[in-house]
Amino acid sequence: MIEAVNLINEKQPFVSNDSFSSMIDSLQDIGLLETADIARTVTKLVETNTSFSLKSVFSRDSRHEKQKVLQGTEEIYLAIRKCIKDLYFADSKNYLLIDGLDDVLSVENFEPKVITGLIKACDEINTFFRKSTLFLKIIIFIRSDILSICRDTNISKILRDSKIELNWKIEDPSDMSSSRLIQLVRRRFDDTWGNETPFLDIWNEIFSPIESSKSSLEYVLENIIFRPRDILQFMLEAQKSYVTGHKINEITLKAVLYNYSNDYFVASMQDELTGFFSDSIVTTLPTILMKLGQKEFSVTDFKIECSRHKEFEDIDSTDLLKKMFDDGYIGQHRPKEVKEYTVFKYRNPRETFIEEHECIVHRGLMRSLTIV
Repeated sequence: MIEAVNLINEKQPFVSNDSFSSMIDSLQDIGLLETADIARTVTKLVETNTSFSLKSVFSRDSRHEKQKVLQGTEEIYLAIRKCIKDLYFADSKNYLLIDGLDDVLSVENFEPKVITGLIKACDEINTFFRKSTLFLKIIIFIRSDILSICRDTNISKILRDSKIELNWKIEDPSDMSSSRLIQLVRRRFDDTWGNETPFLDIWNEIFSPIESSKSSLEYVLENIIFRPRDILQFMLEAQKSYVTGHKINEITLKAVLYNYSNDYFVASMQDELTGFFSDSIVTTLPTILMKLGQKEFSVTDFKIECSRHKEFEDIDSTDLLKKMFDDGYIGQHRPKEVKEYTVFKYRNPRETFIEEHECIVHRGLMRSLTIV
């Protein structure tokens, strides 16, 4: 709620409301509006022992105005609600965005209830704003794997009512340019090419065709995971090799993909596993995969190799494979009467890890680990 007050004060600097002005003055006096970093705000709130003096919130009559000492987060929260519930800014809409929750995974003894508490608190505040004259909404950006470990008696209802899932799956391979993922990349091209040029025309201005049954775009997508940061990281790598007026040919494209995989893929995998598994396991995992020596392996093969490393003594290696599957770094071969087929969860979110089926390392990860 303090962040909400900060947002209102920043976006609506001419609020003619005595109670709100008093609230701003009191929060500024103890340094709670000095930073845009919510983590620092929380730290500061703890350091002040969650108490401060406030006037003009409970009475607008200056003759009866008196100083009120707010003690504890609940009193501060209710006072802020009382102060801002009648503010009105016509059609103005304000959004408070909370991002960067991945950082909590690096905290020793991380407890998912911290995230669960944040979700519940934001849901309560959003419910309050829906009933007030002030349009303000809090939006939390959170990875699906972090969300999946959050448990609470009311969390499923909150998610059912409020969650919007950003799905980057390419639904129609024959029309990739219409997918959300490609459209997001397309926006990065607008400044140079404008928004009238079709995406594929822009792509073909940058990349030459390859000698294959697939297009250069299909080829690139087979070597990344369908997430904005992955394809944008690839484009940043490609930018190093692109010279205006000279297309990136197949040889250069393969070199770009090698550099991309080598500089980004392993580190990205380790980042996503951090917090779910110990640092020693995350650090040793690339070595395990390299020692397996091939792109296909069974769960049993993986367990045997893990058993040779003391870091893996206290974990179920199958859980590690499930996490890698959910994150897209490995896929699985599915048996079929005529011919087996390969699945990756980022291509089909409905897929689940099946322990009996053979695993396959993602092409981008194979390249960075020099697996053939």
